[in-house]
Amino acid sequence: MKTILNVLFVSLLFSINAFSQNNDFGNMSYKEAIVLSEKQLVLTQQIAKAKMLQIAEMPEEVYKKELERTVKLFDKNFRRLQFNAKALNLKVKTVLGEQSLSWSRYKKFLEMPTVDINLLLKKSESLLEISQKTLGVIKSEAINKKQLTYVRKKDKIKAKANSQIENQKMQLQKMCLYYAASKVIGKKDEGGEIATTYLGLYDELIGATSGLEGSELNTSEVYNTIEEIKELIDNLYKKRKNFIGAKVPLEKVITTTENLELLLSEVTEQYSLL
Repeated sequence: MKTILNVLFVSLLFSINAFSQNNDFGNMSYKEAIVLSEKQLVLTQQIAKAKMLQIAEMPEEVYKKELERTVKLFDKNFRRLQFNAKALNLKVKTVLGEQSLSWSRYKKFLEMPTVDINLLLKKSESLLEISQKTLGVIKSEAINKKQLTYVRKKDKIKAKANSQIENQKMQLQKMCLYYAASKVIGKKDEGGEIATTYLGLYDELIGATSGLEGSELNTSEVYNTIEEIKELIDNLYKKRKNFIGAKVPLEKVITTTENLELLLSEVTEQYSLL
């Protein structure tokens, strides 16, 4: 009888703990808030990329719609985070206030009839930085409140791997953004800063993919997907001089980065089934 009561008591404690974790960030869990904040990092670069591709005179209607869609999604996600943070401490609300100001100014900038390329890159970077700061504060609060505990070790590993994948997606969007900027600016890229940035991001993608390859979660299906990812990344760099000099067709870089993002989402889906 005592054994049954002990089991019931432990189950009740677990249920209470799970319920508190599910609602500790307003109507969300801290884990959900972190995942949403990570997706915001990707959107900061996807928004700028869509605007840059319009400047690069890629299909106007396609990237006009992408810009509208990503702006709306970032706005929706941000409002959700802000609403659920109402009852949290001042540190979280302060960083969200800073992000709100940066986002508001950025939206107005995007609506201008003509946009300076260097200023677009600078403002995009600023929004990314404050979004990363927001993510860092939310993570820190989650750790302090012991809201990043996992029942299974596998769940913790999956959360870390998925976080790395979202970071790779952000880097993909940013690489495409800077490659497009390099194509538009050409020889006006003073000091080669724009080219250096997209080449650096390319190197980071290789390193991140190698890190993903070493995950203990990987099944044969995941390894096959990672091989496809590596092949696509390698194909961009086959003609090294062309890639360094931004002579690879912009369409190819766009298509490659879009396919890479789809494959990364496939890895996330494969992990979710474990």
